[in-house]
Amino acid sequence: MGDKTQLATVALATRFDSFIQIWLGTTCGMVIADAFGITVGIVLGKKIPERLVKWFAALVFIIFGVLGIYGASPKEFWTPQS
Repeated sequence: MGDKTQLATVALATRFDSFIQIWLGTTCGMVIADAFGITVGIVLGKKIPERLVKWFAALVFIIFGVLGIYGASPKEFWTPQS
């Protein structure tokens, strides 16, 4: 998220002449978004077991890994040869 925010800040700063206002606005927006994410994480962390979160994260990581390998490998690798 930080990379997209930095790119948006640079893009806005090059388009408009008010660099300080853009910097303050994007910084405040990021702080508000981070505060919201931290608050939701703390609240959900008390209600959801940590083990469930770890298993879910591992499953999502594996799915993205398999999809990445599938997308990067040649199609002949996945097609049966007769």
